[in-house]
Amino acid sequence: MTAINPKSFEFAMKQITDGNVFECFIQDLLCQIEGVDFHPTGGLKDKGKDGFNNKGLFHSDQKKKEMYQISIDKGYAHKIERTIKTLIENKIDFNCLTYVTNQRIKNPDEIMKSIHATYNKIIIIRDLVWLRGHINKSEATIRLYGTFIDSYLHNFVTETTIPQYNDFVSDPRIFVFLRQQWESHGHEETLDQLITDSLILFSLEGTDPDQNKFMSRDKIMEQITTLINYSPKLIESNMDKRLKALSTKPRKIRHHTTENTYCLPFETRMELQEKSLEDKRIYEQFKKKALERLVKFAKVNLIQIKSVNQEAMLERVFCELFKKQGLQFSNFVLKEAVGSNTVDSSLGDIISVVVEEQIPTSGNKEKVKIALLAAIRDIIYSGSNEELSYLNKLSHTYMMLFLLRCDPQVSAFFGAMASKLRVYVGTSILIPAMAELNLDEKHRRHWNLLAGASQAGVKLIVNPCIVKETVGHIRKALADYKDIYQGKECLYSDEIGCQYVNEILTRSYFYNRLADQSRSFEDYIYNFVTPKNTTPKMEDEFIIWLQDTFNIEYVTDESLGVIPDEGKMQTLKETLISLNKAPRQAEFDAKTILSIYQQREKFNEKGKQGVFGYNTWWLSKDTSTRRAVKQCFDQKYVSCYMRTDFLSNYIAFVPRKHNAEKVFDAVFPTLVGVNLSHHIPDSVCNIMHSSINQHTEKSPARIRAIMSDLSNKIKTEPTSLGRNKFAERFTKEQFKK
Repeated sequence: MTAINPKSFEFAMKQITDGNVFECFIQDLLCQIEGVDFHPTGGLKDKGKDGFNNKGLFHSDQKKKEMYQISIDKGYAHKIERTIKTLIENKIDFNCLTYVTNQRIKNPDEIMKSIHATYNKIIIIRDLVWLRGHINKSEATIRLYGTFIDSYLHNFVTETTIPQYNDFVSDPRIFVFLRQQWESHGHEETLDQLITDSLILFSLEGTDPDQNKFMSRDKIMEQITTLINYSPKLIESNMDKRLKALSTKPRKIRHHTTENTYCLPFETRMELQEKSLEDKRIYEQFKKKALERLVKFAKVNLIQIKSVNQEAMLERVFCELFKKQGLQFSNFVLKEAVGSNTVDSSLGDIISVVVEEQIPTSGNKEKVKIALLAAIRDIIYSGSNEELSYLNKLSHTYMMLFLLRCDPQVSAFFGAMASKLRVYVGTSILIPAMAELNLDEKHRRHWNLLAGASQAGVKLIVNPCIVKETVGHIRKALADYKDIYQGKECLYSDEIGCQYVNEILTRSYFYNRLADQSRSFEDYIYNFVTPKNTTPKMEDEFIIWLQDTFNIEYVTDESLGVIPDEGKMQTLKETLISLNKAPRQAEFDAKTILSIYQQREKFNEKGKQGVFGYNTWWLSKDTSTRRAVKQCFDQKYVSCYMRTDFLSNYIAFVPRKHNAEKVFDAVFPTLVGVNLSHHIPDSVCNIMHSSINQHTEKSPARIRAIMSDLSNKIKTEPTSLGRNKFAERFTKEQFKK
């Protein structure tokens, strides 16, 4: 087994910013390195003392009275001392503390001597240098590290080039999100449409016909884009339909048709103004009382915190709490759910990072962290009505962003999935994309899908079959134009006439000809290939055009070492012909499909799919091939057919992680975050609460398997398993008030 490069290992360990991820890895690693001397029997309760310092604290062998502290805290000297103090205060009998960290500790001997002199306790330090020296100790440690990297370390093409660590299994957000998406998929009223309504209503706040304050459709979209901080193409696709629905009885907005602008009716404006005043009162009271609590606990710890830092730290902690534990925290606030330990366990790391950012030069940082932790806990568990109401409203807003796929962890999941996808792009996608060449960018549905998927990190592929089929389509369009349309262009000189042109490229040409009649059909085709070239030369040109336009890679089966089974290919080809496929097209499709299945086997995707499901797929609108595979091979294969709406809804047109984080920075905890909560019903929270409970009840192995299955289903399945009543409840609450 190949040894791990120590420098690469050290670099990887330094990138870990999630204490839970590091803790899980170190527990497993110490079991291999120290063997029977290490027994990770579970974290200790804080016994009401100082939970900030007990995260990552484990028993070793209780007979030997040894303890282990696992931490990523940069203030390691203070961390070790506070851990010792907490153990003593909690009357935990121990002789030795082993401190394990991903930091390089410069003066370990001095720290060990100082602690022993003060507390008469033995300190053993296992820092980054020690871990680096032991990672190649055995095949087991090497294998463990490989599994850890595969599970947690992900590359994001559109993010920083530095890999990022994400725990998608123990964090319930992805499990809950995938379940919700699968159970609600296929509804006539989708959650995207319903949330679009909420954002429209929010954007129109402040409109008033008496003051000539109206908003156009584009201005509403601009407002939403500014709020969400990314280009919400899913919302834009629903915008016109939802504006029409909202301005139809019972009206929630008014449409002034003369100017084609919108505003809120008087009754809605009055209602929202009252709510806004109440929101502002709650927001101001929250800030006042939270600051009072922080000052109180600072005095207890005999420190002073500058007023300029007090509010900034409180706001930053709550913002980071929603970023990192938003679903669990919101569930705890809204449902008073059991499981606050999960939120508690993150507070220490969050507060540590915030304090280091806000007051990097202070000598009282450790005391500030303790005071801040005490204040945040006091707000969460013993807050006033205004404080709890404020957190309740923010939690409703979080649920909306979560369903908009605007949670950093959700964005990270699909970003990581995108980097693993290998998608063969079928002719049924390529030809419509080519036909959109001269459309305005916002109307290029297929073109933008391919461009967005490529930018997100998806590896788009064509093989010889797809290239031959597409070039064959182009050559047929050229021949048909000469036989059917040449010399008769006047019959197709308006939009009605264009509708009678069947072939999509030819129809696209005639629509473009309405504006420019000087261009011939060959001129139009010349945008892609040279019309008078031979077929092989046209194929070469087309491969280059695909590469330069969409970053689509040309790959042959031979280059991959894949040889589809001739018997299976013949059987599938005959089945496709029986479903009215032309023999040549049936051969191409059969070869592509079986090549994809062979690649899944060759690269062991079944054994390595993890939470993301299979990697290799076929993007096509042609569902007859899917039926043919099922007819030929029944349940032998998981479908390789990827729905175009999966790629658009989850990969190409969703916020990247850094965009989602910017949204959270703007919304939590602010007055805007409170205002948004008006339009989110409690039924959202009920759905989330149920799924969180299911996540809690299952083992990590089972969670991983369920997530893999759901990942495959939302990529390929055209229908849902069951009917979720969320849309119906939402509609009743929003439009029948």
